[in-house]
Formats: sequence, C-alpha cells, structure tokens
Amino acid sequence: MIVTITLTNPGADTGPFNIYTNVDNYVLAVATNVAKSLLVAGYSVDIPSTASTVKVESTGTCTSSIFLPVVQPTTTTTSTSSSTTTTSTSTSTSTSTSTSTTTSTTTAVPGTTTTTTTAAPINYKFYLQVRNQTDTGYGDGTFYLNATGGFNTFTTDYSLVLAGVSTFNPSGSSIVAASGFVIDSIVRYAYDGVTVLATAIVNSPNYTFGTGIFTMTSTGVSPGQFETIKVFTRPA
Repeated sequence: MIVTITLTNPGADTGPFNIYTNVDNYVLAVATNVAKSLLVAGYSVDIPSTASTVKVESTGTCTSSIFLPVVQPTTTTTSTSSSTTTTSTSTSTSTSTSTSTTTSTTTAVPGTTTTTTTAAPINYKFYLQVRNQTDTGYGDGTFYLNATGGFNTFTTDYSLVLAGVSTFNPSGSSIVAASGFVIDSIVRYAYDGVTVLATAIVNSPNYTFGTGIFTMTSTGVSPGQFETIKVFTRPA
C-alpha cells in the first residue's frame, strides 16, 4: 500500500528521518535517511496493507518522532446506468504538523457518486505505577520511559495513551529506586488489575526493561480495559 507523508513546518534541527509502521511494533524501518525536503514536499512510501499507524522519527540532532494514523478510505460507488461499468481509485495521504492529521481522498470516473468516510484512530491506554512493598501506597523511585516514545519520567503513576497503537513495549525503559531503597519486584497485571501476567524478582536499586514478558496490550481507554505494570520498592 502506497501512502504519501507530508510534514508541515518541521523544526530547523530535524532530519533526516526513518519511517516505521506498527505492523512489527516499529522495529524495522520501511524507509531510512529520508531528507526533510522530501517529506515537506510529500514523500510516498510503500507500507504493509495491514499497517494502521506510521511513525516518522528524526535521527539527526533532534531525535523526536511523531505517530500518524493511516486511515483506509471507504468508498461507495453508484452507477447512473445499470449497463455502465465503473471503477474507482483511492489515495491515502497523511499530513502532520505538531499533531497528526490524516486526509483520505477518493477519485472516481465520471458518471458515479462517491462517498468517503474517515474514522478517527482508536486511543489505547497503558498504566504504570511505582508502589511500596505492601502495595498500600506509592513507592520510592523514579520510572524513566524509553526515549524512543518521547515520554517523561515519573515517580508515582503514569497513564500512557497512544493513538492507534494497541501494544506498548517498555524495552529500554528503566526504574531507579531512591537512595536507601531497592526494587523488590515488578508485576504486570491483566485488565482486571488482579490477574498476574508476568513477575520479575529484582532485589536491586535499578532495573532496565528488555523485550519480552512486560510488553503490554490494551483494548482502549475505557476503565478496566488496560493493563498495568507495578514496580514495588522497599527499604534496602
């Protein structure tokens, strides 16, 4: 599937860019070292037909990135004559400033009526907490979410919402206990907040996540529909 990505007013220190999709959780780039001038003019790239989100990541002095939803156009074609055969072609274009905007256009041959509908990308939620050993209050430590996502650090709890991305891999993120404390364990809970999906016993003042058991999935932002990772700390 060919999509055209256009960046409007990118920062002066951005570029060149790598482009990824959510099909493999943004691991393998579908295009690399793309010049800023090409993206400003409108850059066409071939992505998997199952992709719903494109990530455009600056790899130079500025390492920021932006997630663009890919919206498939829905076309309804009505012929003016039962003996006339009509065809239509569709083009999907993503345009972004500091926030992402996706425009879908459909062009049909004369003599047809074309209706195009565009659905907003679904938001997905992931919840992370730093707790004390007995889970009766907040713990002592700071969680650093990986720089790839461009998220901030936090000491208590954090609600992460991503548009069109239902899986969050915390690989590269880390937790550092406060002075005099250690990380006792890390637990990933299911949507009900009770069922344990994964556990790691740490007994160390710091921990860095790798790819694996702590990758979170979500079914949306509604209460009870997102997974939680809790990091438990205790006095050393």
